[in-house]
Amino acid sequence: MLKKIEKIPVGETLGEGVKAVGEGAQAVGEGAKAVAQGATAKVGEAGTAVKEGAAGVVADAAKGVAQSAQKVAEGANKAAKSQNSGAKLVID
Repeated sequence: MLKKIEKIPVGETLGEGVKAVGEGAQAVGEGAKAVAQGATAKVGEAGTAVKEGAAGVVADAAKGVAQSAQKVAEGANKAAKSQNSGAKLVID
């Protein structure tokens, strides 16, 4: 028998998605900042050191961007799931 209908807190899940998107954007910003710092720090050094340093910094930044994209995707998935199930049926 159908006993009750429980409301799922959609707002909370959507909030988590927005938070994840914000964290992703922050990670992208940190990656860009690291690239800028790496570029300025290596200006006075030899050409090979510049290339090696820049490659490492860019790789780190790319890793941060990939992680942030994953967070954004996770947040979007949570938001989509919450929108699809605004209420669930509880059957005992």
